[in-house]
Amino acid sequence: MPFSRCPKCAHRPLPAGQALPAACPACGVILAKVVQARRAARSQAGHQPADEVDGDDDTGLAAWLLHVPDRVDAVRWWLRAALLAGLAVWGLRLSMLDHRSGEIGASFLHSRG
Repeated sequence: MPFSRCPKCAHRPLPAGQALPAACPACGVILAKVVQARRAARSQAGHQPADEVDGDDDTGLAAWLLHVPDRVDAVRWWLRAALLAGLAVWGLRLSMLDHRSGEIGASFLHSRG
């Protein structure tokens, strides 16, 4: 099964024919060698026969959410941390507002204005 994205850098699209000379245009990883390495690792671990290989193990929402890049930009990390902290404070503030008196209806999120 061919890869839909590069197993190293997640670049898309990849060449249609992924035989031995095919490489990722972005990082240059040889796709056929990745398949061979996965086959060898699975046959040694006893998880799957050597002739069965999934082309893309890391697809789906969980892989997208849990992906950690090799290099993380410090500015983006701090901005995301600040955004998360701000949303947490805002959420706590909203949870402390009284819904019976209509106080929450006057908040920024529920502005009638």
